[in-house]
Amino acid sequence: MALENAFVKKQSRVSLFTPAMQAKYQRREKIHSSLSNAFENHDFIPHFQPQFNLKTGKIIGVEALARWQHNELGWISPSEFISAAESTGDIIRLGRIILEKSCMQLQRLPADLTLSVNLTLSQILNEGLPEMMLECLTDAGIEAHRLKIEFSETQLPTKLDSVWRSLSEIQECGIAVSLDDFGSKFAALRHLTEFEWDEIKIDARYVDRAFNNERHAETLLAALSLIANMKSNTVIEGVETVERLDALVELGCDHGQGYLFSGPMDIDQLITLFFSRARAEELASV
Repeated sequence: MALENAFVKKQSRVSLFTPAMQAKYQRREKIHSSLSNAFENHDFIPHFQPQFNLKTGKIIGVEALARWQHNELGWISPSEFISAAESTGDIIRLGRIILEKSCMQLQRLPADLTLSVNLTLSQILNEGLPEMMLECLTDAGIEAHRLKIEFSETQLPTKLDSVWRSLSEIQECGIAVSLDDFGSKFAALRHLTEFEWDEIKIDARYVDRAFNNERHAETLLAALSLIANMKSNTVIEGVETVERLDALVELGCDHGQGYLFSGPMDIDQLITLFFSRARAEELASV
């Protein structure tokens, strides 16, 4: 366990065993061993985080985020069970479940809202992905242009041809493609220009660095200008304070999401918090 910890840290250092390492290992094993039951019991569900027009405050879409409430461990982070599903080969199955449920629940929201769903590299490279997405949309009666696929910049491989080909096939189906987590590690401008992205999601850590460092601020402005010239939409992640919101609007950023507005929640909470009054007024006017 200490050796594994040293490899993860990727530093030339001594790693000493601690009880916390054993607890982490046991938790990971419990998650792995519980995966099959979770599928059988339909335990994986989507939660939704709203995306807003920063200038008007209007909701423009929702991002679906996979959630799993374990009967012993409680709510498990997607960073834990996504990697477990990758290692067991269940990631394609998990992706379909979340997409199916998200599309069905999108029916309960206003028709002008979009749905964003995250996919991993193995899901993107799956040959049957476009057909599977169209099936989920058709079954839910959702038009293709309301779906956006988010793919993280951190997962872009060295050889990109196969990724670009798969993403292009998705776009040919009328589904939008978004580059997620831009700037979390690389902020490589070439990633912006080698593919015709419908949307760029700028990582909160990139924005934080830009507001605290002049050089990073210059690269953020350059990225925003390039994205605008590409006719791609921009979404800022991690909007958590009014001061940050005002600064982003001043920079010309239109769309964002973050805990200033709302965290992820289930569909009933989303409707109650953001749409129940509008629904009531709409029904009263009929």
